[in-house]
Amino acid sequence: MLELSDRAPAYRLEAEMRYVGQAFELTIPLEADEFSDAVKARLRPRFDAEHERRFGHSFDETNEVEFVALTVRASDPQSRAPQKLAVPAAVQERFERDAYFGSEFGVMSAPVIGRGDLSNDPSKGPWIIEEFEGTTVVPPDARVHRDAADNIVIDLEY
Repeated sequence: MLELSDRAPAYRLEAEMRYVGQAFELTIPLEADEFSDAVKARLRPRFDAEHERRFGHSFDETNEVEFVALTVRASDPQSRAPQKLAVPAAVQERFERDAYFGSEFGVMSAPVIGRGDLSNDPSKGPWIIEEFEGTTVVPPDARVHRDAADNIVIDLEY
């Protein structure tokens, strides 16, 4: 059996960058073993190119770029199993909510559940799956289930 101490971690260095005055950052791989002035100079054109790719524009050299964070990410390259997190059931009693599902279905009542209440067997919609970080609406002409990694899978063509 391979012990954790026998594994060599893989490291990735990244820079979180943004144009001065912006409220969001882009992650740019450092592609170096250390942060130096030469590395810093190479990051600006790569940041501009990534900003152009993601947002359809970039700014010229008169707009300053700032570094928000330099990060090191370590991973176990031999680990292949996806991490499965515990998925809690809904904390409230079950209830229903009206939702509009387009002109074909109109307003319908849909059960509101938590991800943990969702079965591994496909169930016909409509459903409203509420979680702390988001809500998933399953239309009445779809089927939904939780897969082995606890992902919500919606089949629109069954």
